[in-house]
Amino acid sequence: MEESLPETQPEGSLTPPPRVPPTAVATAAPLPPSSPRRPLRTRPTGVVDFVNRALDQLDTLADRIAGAVGLR
Repeated sequence: MEESLPETQPEGSLTPPPRVPPTAVATAAPLPPSSPRRPLRTRPTGVVDFVNRALDQLDTLADRIAGAVGLR
């Protein structure tokens, strides 16, 4: 470990390491291949479709109640 320490100045304080600009250590390479994309579902099915229809019915009911009470 002592061999990795910087040289000391005659008065005993450490000298800072020299400032060198960063250099590139790699060369340009082509981009890696893109990951395969999963196809998007175009239409909800099963449980999702049931939940959507149930929420639509609840929204319609809430609109009717709000209209009857005079909130809209």
